[in-house]
Amino acid sequence: MKRNNLFALGIALVLCLTGILSGQQQYRLVEWVIDEGGVTATSSNYIANGSFHQTTIGYATGGNYIAWIGFWHPRPRWTSIRDVAALSIIAPVGGVDTGAWVTPVAQLASYSNEEVNFNAVFTIFIAGGVIPIYQNVQWVTLTPGQVRNISFVPVRMTTFGPHVCRCSVALTGDTNPVNDTVSGTCKVMYRFPFPEGWSEAEPVPALPSGRGLKNGSWLTVDESEGVIYLAKANKTQDLYSYNPASTPSWISLPDWPLGRENVKPGKGSKGCSGGDGYIYAIKGNNTLGFWRYHTYFQEWEQLPDVPFGPSHRKVKDGSDMLRVEHNGVTYIYLLKGYKNEFYRYNTVTGQWEELPFAPGTTRWHRGSWLVYDGDHTIYAHKGKYHEFYAFDLSTGAWRTAPLAPMPISSEKMLTRKRAKDGSCATWNFQTIFALKGGNTCEFWRYFPEGDSWVELDTMPSVGSIGNKKRVRDGADIATFVDGIMYATKGNKTLEFWRFTPGPGIVRPQPPRSGVAASKTEISRPLLAVNSPVTGSWLPVAYQLGASRKGELQLIDITGRTVITQNLVADKGQTTLPLKGVNSGVYILRLNTGNDIITRKVIINR
Repeated sequence: MKRNNLFALGIALVLCLTGILSGQQQYRLVEWVIDEGGVTATSSNYIANGSFHQTTIGYATGGNYIAWIGFWHPRPRWTSIRDVAALSIIAPVGGVDTGAWVTPVAQLASYSNEEVNFNAVFTIFIAGGVIPIYQNVQWVTLTPGQVRNISFVPVRMTTFGPHVCRCSVALTGDTNPVNDTVSGTCKVMYRFPFPEGWSEAEPVPALPSGRGLKNGSWLTVDESEGVIYLAKANKTQDLYSYNPASTPSWISLPDWPLGRENVKPGKGSKGCSGGDGYIYAIKGNNTLGFWRYHTYFQEWEQLPDVPFGPSHRKVKDGSDMLRVEHNGVTYIYLLKGYKNEFYRYNTVTGQWEELPFAPGTTRWHRGSWLVYDGDHTIYAHKGKYHEFYAFDLSTGAWRTAPLAPMPISSEKMLTRKRAKDGSCATWNFQTIFALKGGNTCEFWRYFPEGDSWVELDTMPSVGSIGNKKRVRDGADIATFVDGIMYATKGNKTLEFWRFTPGPGIVRPQPPRSGVAASKTEISRPLLAVNSPVTGSWLPVAYQLGASRKGELQLIDITGRTVITQNLVADKGQTTLPLKGVNSGVYILRLNTGNDIITRKVIINR
């Protein structure tokens, strides 16, 4: 009887509660989750595979319940996200010497919400090939949101020409396979045994125009290809590429079109590599023409004109341009010249943006130039007037205090001349290298740390054809592979010169008295060694940079490490004992933790 009464009471309670829940009143039942702190459920009527639980009325006692409501609600469940990505190829990129040892590095990331373990595969192909010349697998562990640069087993690059580098990640259950692979390119080049200092390279071709380098001639380096591009300008349409590892070294490319302006490039023409497969250039010659050249398809394309600006003048003398990667966007910065207009071209939006005017009240005369330090500063030197300024990319403004300009007096030439037509500069070894121009052969180096200049060996005035020619209008200079610099004299010549830095450039000594300068430390790691080696010790000059510690390794051609030396202080030089080391070709490797630098060493004892 009691049992029947309890059953009837339960039915009544269910009907009552059902009525309440179906009405307009807001009512919340007190809940006990059976399998989370209560008694273990014994029937599938109450728990469905552990993923739902049932609301109960009263207390659970054993397997009997006073009443239960026949609806279910979800229990919070854990959703696993598994996604890893290959972001970019860090190394090898750009130009690589034939026979050089390189450590492949790729940047990987985890977008998972749990720690993941997976394989990363780095593969290198000869461009156009299907069989890899190198493949290595690394087991990688990443925590949620972590981004890491992963190094792979070093490889000796022995096959000549362009290569494709590819890194792929393989994670079980990866929910987004689209981002699993990334590719990059590099080019393996033969490194000639160039003598230290200035030496003449193969001259610029005379054809098709038959003219020399003069008004508006320029050159730029495409780092991704390891190739120099040169426009002759001087009212010609000639364009060339130069690769010291190719035969022939010079290749004539499609003419620069006349375009909307219907004129050829001349005074004020400048160009720079965009790092995106394009060469960007202004035509000058009293026009606003702005162009880019596709290095792969070998095609010219006309872009939006340079703005007239407040001066209402077109581009003539005193202009320069360069590429800057800033906040993930590639910009082409332009000093318009003549007046002081300063612009940048956004390669993403395809629009020109006006920037604060370049400092000074005098015009930016021919021989003015720009240099970018690769970090956050653009340097601008004003020809003829010797004014020197810095533009801070982080603030988007010119710094108030001017810098020390290039010295007028030359100790080597015993002359006093200003930087004029033909003055040009490039960034190399964390410093600026500049030709003064103005019918001189003076060569200078500027150290930002210390705001000081040092005069270097002059460019030879007499070349292989025997004529005495100095640097004038149409000259330019650019940094190539391993810090080698190439330069033209302009001045109606076809001369093409190379400057190979020696130990004194890689690690400079304190400047001589008489020049406003101070000893400067270079912030990036460097490594220099004389080869071949005939003695029992291997002298090594090095710069650890910001790491302040590193490791030297001497590696034979089989990849075996024969000598290891830890560097705990930036003393600048050390020696490695060669006792028991056989004659042959070796790789000297400096690893600072953040950077790896290699040099080839020939031991002949």
